[in-house]
Amino acid sequence: MNGEGFGTMNMVLKRMRDEKGMTLIELLAVVVILGILAAVAGSVIIGSMNSARENADATTEAVLIEAVDRYLFDNPTKLSAANTAAGATISVQDDLVEGGYLKKVPSRQAGSGTDYLSVIVSQQTDGSFLYSFDPTP
Repeated sequence: MNGEGFGTMNMVLKRMRDEKGMTLIELLAVVVILGILAAVAGSVIIGSMNSARENADATTEAVLIEAVDRYLFDNPTKLSAANTAAGATISVQDDLVEGGYLKKVPSRQAGSGTDYLSVIVSQQTDGSFLYSFDPTP
């Protein structure tokens, strides 16, 4: 070896030291990469927010079902109405909140964002109950 490889390396290092900044193409590439990362991160964040809203609604409906079950246990006349074809309509405000089964009327987080105003309970032929959440009282 006669040191020719080191001469080329020195030229490359000297050239890199002489450069003062980035070229327009390099800046454009950085901006494009940052844009792609922002788009991916944005879609992930929006997706997780929608999932959180749906999970919050599922939890709210589970709490409503528990409150309705306690209300029906304390009010057997409503329970007998659940055995009819129309089922029993239970007002969230009048029956559950004012009766002390809930602290306030819950709101839907996903979709329309309306309040849960009534729950329709009907008993199935196998003895289980079917709960429907209606936005109208």
